[in-house]
Amino acid sequence: LKYKRNDISEQRIHEIIVQMRFIDSYATSFFREQAVRILVENGIRVTAYGTGWDQCEWSDNPYLVYGGKVLAPEILPLMNDSKIVLNTMTWFKAGAHDRIFNGMLAGAAVVTDDSTYLRREFTDGKELVMFSRNEIRTLPDRVFDLFGHMQSTQRMADCGYQSAKEHHTWKSRAAWIREAWM
Repeated sequence: LKYKRNDISEQRIHEIIVQMRFIDSYATSFFREQAVRILVENGIRVTAYGTGWDQCEWSDNPYLVYGGKVLAPEILPLMNDSKIVLNTMTWFKAGAHDRIFNGMLAGAAVVTDDSTYLRREFTDGKELVMFSRNEIRTLPDRVFDLFGHMQSTQRMADCGYQSAKEHHTWKSRAAWIREAWM
């Protein structure tokens, strides 16, 4: 906006961003809902946590299990009990969300939309499963494949765990920052 309209002040740009923040929340929720919906509509059981899942127009689908709203400290123990962790990032197209690494460190197979960073750091199908928003229709088949080949899925989860443990902990991030900036 600032490059196209140099007549708008920094203060006004900030106000516009704050006023339109709901658009970002809507887009993020929309994509996440699309991913979960396509899974449950194809017969894949998904347990979803957080607000709003019980209010979706398809919340009566028997493959959607609504776990309710959970506090942040409860998320990691839930991941520890999961075989597969689904992540959607929407706008982190050059980075990653800590949910990916937490899922890996919990020993789960992680299924996530891709980013340039994830494509650089990981091999699809080796440490995790990546899909693009443009290929969301392939998501049910990718997840069915994981459930149909649990030994391979466990090997992938184990590779993901090793990679996260060696390269993607908060300690490794702090070391990277220290080396890069100090």
